Parts: sequence; structure tokens; C-alpha cells
Amino acid sequence: MSNEILESSPLYQLWYREATEKAAAQATRNALLVVLHNRFGELPPVVTEAIASADAAALQRVLEHVGTDTLEQVRQRLGV
Repeated sequence: MSNEILESSPLYQLWYREATEKAAAQATRNALLVVLHNRFGELPPVVTEAIASADAAALQRVLEHVGTDTLEQVRQRLGV
């Protein structure tokens, strides 16, 4: 059976896009936690919780500056 019918479905495309975006956001969260932990040691729970609940735009803002920001600047970018 061909997957063409399934893959051409708007609903399938929506689900696929949402799943891909969620996976990318989770990968960014995991990477941020590793880098921040390596730079600053044990992170305050408020930071890990903010990363866990941050949207893609907030994660991107932190990611763009993760190599140079202080922990306080990271907190500000996360809004905590």
C-alpha cells in the first residue's frame, strides 16, 4: 500500500509538522540544559522549570546567547 494518500492528507501534514516542532523544541531544551549545566553547575530549579515550559521563541533567544550570557541574563531571557 502506498503512503501517498496518507502523506497528502492535510490532517497528517498538520500532525507531522506539530510532532516535528515538538521534537525540535525538546532537543533544544535538552541541549540548553547540558550547556548551562556545564557552564554554571547545578541550575536553580526555577531555571530548569522555565526551560521546560518555554516556547520555541524563548528557547531560541537563550540559545543565541548561551555561550556568553551570565546565568542572570539567561534568567532574564526566560522571564524568571
